[in-house]
Amino acid sequence: MSVRNSSGWGAASLLLSVMALGGVAGCAEGFAEQSSASLSPRAGGKDQDSLAGLIERVSNIEASLPLLACGPGLRALLREVREKCKSQEAEAQGQAKSASSDGMCNEKEMKVAIAVAERDLDTKRIGLKLLELLRHEVIYPGPDGRISMQRELRLKVLAEEKRMPSTRFLLVAGGADATRRMDAVVEVLRKHGMPYKETVLESDGEKSIDRFERPWHYSLGIPLSKLKPVDQPVPPAEAPDLERAVFLFRTECQ
Repeated sequence: MSVRNSSGWGAASLLLSVMALGGVAGCAEGFAEQSSASLSPRAGGKDQDSLAGLIERVSNIEASLPLLACGPGLRALLREVREKCKSQEAEAQGQAKSASSDGMCNEKEMKVAIAVAERDLDTKRIGLKLLELLRHEVIYPGPDGRISMQRELRLKVLAEEKRMPSTRFLLVAGGADATRRMDAVVEVLRKHGMPYKETVLESDGEKSIDRFERPWHYSLGIPLSKLKPVDQPVPPAEAPDLERAVFLFRTECQ
């Protein structure tokens, strides 16, 4: 388990958040001066109050990011699926830790939630909308669980990207061996530094973050022709069969 600085995410990340989401002109210079003053024993109360005010504003922005990045329709879908899948939580307790088998959601449990989301998001295929809205990777593990070097490099980049407190990863796969294929993807992510849980430092103390949503045992039914070239399988290393695909989405939805 690692500890990451959230409020901000380090001084630079705090500053970028403020500037990107309604920031203040000339904020960088002022923030640097305030930060230096806060480290000095001669810093006055006014400087401390200014820094505290800036941190509070950034904390408010951080709290708003999940809705801004996710949108109400997608956020509602993920929340509804979480509720539908809670029934499996007790059954999963006591089993070996596995990001993809811990309370996996199946198609029956998600059917109503997905139908509502497709209506709200004005789409006939929720999979296409997820690909459109979310940072993602499509991986094609072989029967032995092996993942091509090209896909592993892309997963490495994803695992090393900056994560916010609201960042979660959603695995989606259909087929009889969906659990094994999703576990293969998770192992590559863990190899490159992605934890199941992560501790972040908030202004009010430490907070433990689950980095993975409950996986979906669900066939997205996306036609191969609808995938961007980078997401399509590359034979012979990857079988041209979307039923064997594992879709990995990065979300910022709480």
